[in-house]
Amino acid sequence: MRESFNLDSNYSHFIHGATEVNDRLVKNQLEYAESIVQGVRNSLEASIRSGVSKFVLLSSGAVYLNNNINNYGLKISEQNTSAPVTTDSNSVYGNAKRYSETLCAIYSNQYDIEVKIARIFSVVGDEMPLDGQYAIGNFVRDALMDDVERIKLDGDGSEVRSYLHVDDVANWVLSILENGEDCQFYNVGSESELSVLELAKKVRDILSPSKEITINVDPAKTSGRSYYVPDCSLIKKMLGVEERYSYVDVLYNMKRYKNLLNKKMT
Repeated sequence: MRESFNLDSNYSHFIHGATEVNDRLVKNQLEYAESIVQGVRNSLEASIRSGVSKFVLLSSGAVYLNNNINNYGLKISEQNTSAPVTTDSNSVYGNAKRYSETLCAIYSNQYDIEVKIARIFSVVGDEMPLDGQYAIGNFVRDALMDDVERIKLDGDGSEVRSYLHVDDVANWVLSILENGEDCQFYNVGSESELSVLELAKKVRDILSPSKEITINVDPAKTSGRSYYVPDCSLIKKMLGVEERYSYVDVLYNMKRYKNLLNKKMT
């Protein structure tokens, strides 16, 4: 169990977004669940001691049950009450995030602190990992690396995703922090959807038009015809935010960094 930490002076605002997603933690599910839940509680305790009045938890769209073929094409709104199965050990991340949200509500009820929750969906930015579990980062890596001949797609590419630019994410979270309602959760993501195959083609067309896309339908890596796109009408209406940037902007930036990325990845 991690020990609580101290803030060295008084603060008015606190944003908790410390959960690290990496293969080591994902494989150690007990450590992974503890790092999520205890990390949030430590931050809440430190906030209470330091006089924080407004607290934002960066939660995740994973708290919803990923839309499958039965409700394919329906954007996920905050009114969606679906949730990951509690006895599915592969849903550690989503369920731990759900409990973290409940912790926030408990602290808001017992202490003089406003808590707001940002349910983050897929994000894209110049610093996204190019060797992790995110399809767009892997596509960019394959497109830019000189020693990689093809852009590899695991699965049939029918999964539908959307990507909110990291600069928009930052602006939306700050709006939630300052003007969001206490104990309210808001979807933070793009409503501009595209299939994973369409995404691979867009990455190819911008970064490496001469490369082919290879489709590897591996049942072990195919999640099914899932649809992971948020309905963000609530946050847009209540807080007046908007999407100002596109994932395409990131791709053009990556093109400028091609030589640097090749040195970094070798």
